[in-house]
Amino acid sequence: MSANKSCSDYVKGGDDCQAILNYLPRLVMLLDFEGTIIFWNDGGEGEFGYTAEDAEGEKVWFLFPEYCDGDFYANLDSLKQGGATEQKLEALHKNGSIRVRRARAADYNVE
Repeated sequence: MSANKSCSDYVKGGDDCQAILNYLPRLVMLLDFEGTIIFWNDGGEGEFGYTAEDAEGEKVWFLFPEYCDGDFYANLDSLKQGGATEQKLEALHKNGSIRVRRARAADYNVE
């Protein structure tokens, strides 16, 4: 990776990277620091019912409408400061069911 490019630059700009991420059966998503989904792989449709077209450009909170609390925002703040977080979240499937998933987040900006 070259200087001053983020992981999202490589995902959006590289067919090889997108193909690898889309091959994974589990959701991989990238967010900006405002909580907007900038990449959603094909595994997200199987796990949550939403396609990339449904999810990209939306705030991630649509997955957690009743579960966004101070802990979630505290973890996002930790991430913004270069930390890594992991927590269990109850997420809303497109069909209305609740899915409990372990979410991991890390800042992968490349300097």
